[in-house]
Amino acid sequence: MISGALLRLSLRNLWRRRRRSLLTWLMILVGTALIVFSVGLAEGTYDDMIRLATHSYTGQFQVLAEGYHDKPSLFRTVHEPDAVEEALATLPEVEALTRRVECAGLLSAETQSTGVFLLGVQPRREAEVSTLSGEIASGSWLPEEGSADGLPLVLGSGLAKRLRVGLGDELSFVSQAADGSIAAELFTLTGILETGAPELDSAFALVRLADAQAMLSLEGRVHRVVGLVGHMNGLDRVLATAVPGEDNRLLGWKQLLPDLDQTIRSDRRGGRIFLVIILAVVLLGVINTMMMAVFERTKEFGVMLALGSTPGRLLALVLWEAFWLSLSGVLAGVAAGALLNIYLAVPVGTEPIEFGGVVIDTMQGRNSLLGNVYYPLAILVSGLIAGLIPGLRAAQLVPAAALRQK
Repeated sequence: MISGALLRLSLRNLWRRRRRSLLTWLMILVGTALIVFSVGLAEGTYDDMIRLATHSYTGQFQVLAEGYHDKPSLFRTVHEPDAVEEALATLPEVEALTRRVECAGLLSAETQSTGVFLLGVQPRREAEVSTLSGEIASGSWLPEEGSADGLPLVLGSGLAKRLRVGLGDELSFVSQAADGSIAAELFTLTGILETGAPELDSAFALVRLADAQAMLSLEGRVHRVVGLVGHMNGLDRVLATAVPGEDNRLLGWKQLLPDLDQTIRSDRRGGRIFLVIILAVVLLGVINTMMMAVFERTKEFGVMLALGSTPGRLLALVLWEAFWLSLSGVLAGVAAGALLNIYLAVPVGTEPIEFGGVVIDTMQGRNSLLGNVYYPLAILVSGLIAGLIPGLRAAQLVPAAALRQK
């Protein structure tokens, strides 16, 4: 059992060599603060990347029919979408939901024709889930069902240029309906979308969900139920929900955007190299400090052994010194790093990053368990391991030989 006298003695021994202890303490503090801040900055950047990708179009989770994500088909629709929405809407983590219908087809204007990806959306609810409604470069967003004359259509800017059309022009869309018939309808261009993403601007045509369902013989059926959560921490609970329908699958942004997920994973692996470097510096610093302390107090340890102290007591004494040194440095480093994450914003460059209506002009750190707890704990443990080497040397001293040490 560790006595209070041993704890006090270990603290006093650190104070005996103030300068050396202070330098080692500062090294641990700076190393820990750098880890906390660098991990926080990386995690904050990841959050911005996820926000850019999910808020612009994809959403943070989606409900789809089995196999639809890998191989979309007009005939694979969500089973019982009303029940699915009802189940998801009861979760406090869910902030917004919307439905979509999708199909490929041919869009024509006078003599110009091109293949497009038609998206049927709920105008008001789509605006709550994605930033598409805020990216109208000219004209207006889709009106609510039945609130406008004719059938409104919104085109991506690249698509509008390719078809050489402007606001008010009439376009025809042709595709296959779910009942096997030809789906054909005339639409009026009411808005031009400019998201800054070529894959959206050059291929997307948006219409109202009810119009798309009627044209494609999909009354009441949808291909996706897309949603957002109030906070990303609640996404795991949403994904653990058993949605109605055996053929339905609930996917999170990691499955919907695997390239983004892989990029973040790879970057996190690179961050571990920085941690290894910091751990090596802490190990060498603590070993050097404690080894010097053991060499200087060899005769003192010899006296303690001669008076009846056990080798285990000497080992515990050195380990407690390493513990106090590492613990105080790590705690101060965590506090400093956490404050940097809260108050320091790093500019992204001369120009802000804008995508899908989301603008990022600074990188803001985020305090997390990984950066503020797990990595600092690794540094603390490395400090204790570093204290083992000089501690074992002190425990192996022979009293007679130690007393002869000059």
